[in-house]
Amino acid sequence: ISCSIVGVPEDVFSVQLNENESVHDLKTAISAEKQDDLKNVAAYRLRLFLAKKDDGEWLTINDVKNGAR
Repeated sequence: ISCSIVGVPEDVFSVQLNENESVHDLKTAISAEKQDDLKNVAAYRLRLFLAKKDDGEWLTINDVKNGAR
C-alpha cells in the first residue's frame, strides 16, 4: 500500500499487508515504517484517508508528490 503523511507529499512510502489484515495492522505498519517521524504518535491515533479523486480515480504517487488533495 502506498502511503503519504499529510503535509509531506514528497515522502511517499509503502507498507506490505495481507488481504486479511485489519486497519489496526495498517496503522501499526505505518508507525513502524515511519517510526522517526511518528515517534510521539501511537498507532491507534493515526487518521487514515482514502486517496481517491473526485472522479473516482486513485491518486498516483506523482499526484501526491505534486500536492494533490
